[in-house]
Amino acid sequence: MKGMRLAVAATLMASGVAWAQNPDFRIRADHRTPDNGQWGADESVGHTEFRVTSRFAQVYYGGVLRADEFRFTVQLDFSGISGFDTEFESSPYNSDYDVYISGGFVGRAIMNADGPGVAFLRYDSRH
Repeated sequence: MKGMRLAVAATLMASGVAWAQNPDFRIRADHRTPDNGQWGADESVGHTEFRVTSRFAQVYYGGVLRADEFRFTVQLDFSGISGFDTEFESSPYNSDYDVYISGGFVGRAIMNADGPGVAFLRYDSRH
């Protein structure tokens, strides 16, 4: 089987073009309230999941064409932290959250759109 893969790669390289599948990358980040927050200090309030899907890459005479897709979701949920019922409405956490990648604005997680104390944003670079 290993010899067959090499033979196929050699055949494709001989024609000047080769296709290769790159691995997917997934990153997950958890979000917490600040240690010195006015309430609910250092409690978990959500997560971000970032996924890079590398489609086939075309290798040709020293160059590579990539077709990567970038997708991520941001979910913030303050409804489960202590003091939510009495503190959330007037707190600084009750606001929309802008999301940036490398200084470029990509979207806004709108607070309370999916439920009280919940903000969600889904981003897909294919669109």
